[in-house]
Amino acid sequence: MRSALVPPKSISIPAIDLDQIDAATFQTRYVDPGRPVLLRGAMKNWAALGRWQDPEYLAEAAGERVIYAADPANGDRTQLPLKDLWRGIFAEGGAKFSSINASINTKGQSGILGNLTSDTKLGPFLPHAHHVSTKVFAGYNTRCGLHLHPDTEAYLCQVVGKKRVILFPPDDWNHIYPANWYSPYVSFSKAHFARDGQWPDFGEFPQLAKTHPMECVVEPGDMLYIPIYWWHVVWGLGAAICVTQFFRSSLSKRFMTRSGLRCNYLNRVGGMRLRLQMRKRGLTAGV
Repeated sequence: MRSALVPPKSISIPAIDLDQIDAATFQTRYVDPGRPVLLRGAMKNWAALGRWQDPEYLAEAAGERVIYAADPANGDRTQLPLKDLWRGIFAEGGAKFSSINASINTKGQSGILGNLTSDTKLGPFLPHAHHVSTKVFAGYNTRCGLHLHPDTEAYLCQVVGKKRVILFPPDDWNHIYPANWYSPYVSFSKAHFARDGQWPDFGEFPQLAKTHPMECVVEPGDMLYIPIYWWHVVWGLGAAICVTQFFRSSLSKRFMTRSGLRCNYLNRVGGMRLRLQMRKRGLTAGV
């Protein structure tokens, strides 16, 4: 029997047209205080907005590459031709193996999807473009687990279809049920949101009722700015493709905040030592 507790009401993530803001304002209003914002019309010069609507274009660009793919039902991974995965995403109902999580580039080094680089552009107001890593997340009715980024800020750039995103501020840490402080998965929550968008059972995770969620639907041409340490869960609504650009956050945010101390000091220093000791004893850190 599920708990009588209900999900807290989400606040809409603020949205602003890119033409209405400049770099200085973006920095002081959103980056410095760590506030998410949806930038409308931020991808007007992206060729991907037109080209990636065609699965055959993506299949041809894939060539004979092979990639690991996850079964949406059970998470099992297998190697499949990339061109088949692109076609499967657009198939009616989605192909069984239709989830893509692959790199375009990592700090200047081309990834498996590197030949699609020219279809994309760097997001606006990026101070250190050479530190940017870019990945493609694509699939049919996908869902990523609740997690945070311990080192980076991010732009979620929506290319095809729509994605629903729920964000939780860093102050919600104690209500999110993160993995144990010594776990290598400390940036992930133990609470699992369902693929159909349902929240976890509050009988098992009652503290979630005390969180302060913010929510939006990201549409083609939109960029969602996700500050460091903001927990988030993302659903693809039907066939959906996004490009996420990760860029290194400031030293002060990474190491001089409560979340930074937990992720980048306590976990990486103390947790690493503990995991090594546990490994010597034949134990596992778990979650």
